Amino acid sequence: MEKNKIEQFYKALQIRDFTKMESCFVQDIQYFDPLYGYLKKHEVIAMWKLFYSSLQDYKLDFGNIIDEGDGYYTLFYSFSFFSKKANKLLHRKIKSHIRLVDGFIAEQSNAFSLYEWSKQENGLIGLFIGWNKYYQNRMKLRARRLLFNQIAID
Repeated sequence: MEKNKIEQFYKALQIRDFTKMESCFVQDIQYFDPLYGYLKKHEVIAMWKLFYSSLQDYKLDFGNIIDEGDGYYTLFYSFSFFSKKANKLLHRKIKSHIRLVDGFIAEQSNAFSLYEWSKQENGLIGLFIGWNKYYQNRMKLRARRLLFNQIAID
């Protein structure tokens, strides 16, 4: 039954309904993303707006929500989108760990490889140095800077 809130969130994500997405979270959500780090509720929505602002055509698939017990769930979702930067179709696979409290998402942690992300996005440069912590930290810093610019716009 509680899985409905998770499905509602990802269906809203599919259609870019940011208001519906935000309504799925508790006020003080604990959210982690390997690229952006820990985020507050308004930062999470800004992150998704930022991500979608660069996309014209995309596809999001999700399913098989696994009940781990005690309000914890795991699911895999994937994005397919055309990247102008890479000039090709990219596929991102993400594992998400979610904890529901009183029917709302209280914790969410996404898991993916920054190296794989970098290889897809940056081609040969990502292949050869995308594993490097210094390079990954630069990716994270750039992402955070773009996020804070998005928040300033909102």
